[in-house]
Amino acid sequence: MSKAKFNLPDNFRGKFGNLIISSWKGRPYVKMKPEKIKDARTPGQRAQRTKFAAINHILSPLSPFLRLGFGAYTQKITAYNAAISWNMKNAFDSTGGLTAIDYSRLQFSKGTYASVENATCCPAGNLTIMLSWNPAHRPGEGRDDDRIFAVVVNETLDESNYFAEIAGRSSGVAVIHLATARPGDVIHCYLTVINPAKTPAGKNRQFIADSIYTGRIIIE
Repeated sequence: MSKAKFNLPDNFRGKFGNLIISSWKGRPYVKMKPEKIKDARTPGQRAQRTKFAAINHILSPLSPFLRLGFGAYTQKITAYNAAISWNMKNAFDSTGGLTAIDYSRLQFSKGTYASVENATCCPAGNLTIMLSWNPAHRPGEGRDDDRIFAVVVNETLDESNYFAEIAGRSSGVAVIHLATARPGDVIHCYLTVINPAKTPAGKNRQFIADSIYTGRIIIE
């Protein structure tokens, strides 16, 4: 932006060639119109748009949970945008020239809190799944009042859902009914440990654990 050096009517505003005439604090200023990008669809740009669309499709139904799960991951952007950024950089397999989501790399929470060990997921019949984990925790690493959150991605139906506070850490097991699923659907399960009492707004990463991928199953 530069100060106008030529005479124009005081009330003149608008375009003049590739210049845009405007004002700031009552003084006229001239800005140059940005040049149009001739090729906005390079292979790299197309790949980035494809990746963004795929990640956004998975994460958008999870937005309320991501505000908690990624709330302390960054202070510079929103929790949702932080989740988008992290997964676009880390959750893709580009071997063989193809770019596809690696479901085992997806992350729905980021923090430094102690997670659980030996977490698994298995079909339990009637469109339900059972999550299990070791309820024990080391002294100073985890608390008895920690809560378990789950994310389920249905690869077959291309949809995702989250389940808040389905159990306490000490219970070691939780059962989830997937109302929209169908027998034979491919399901990916994720578990996260958060202490909501210590981080009600998702701002304290010391009480938010990284999400864990518990595996791929076929629902019954």
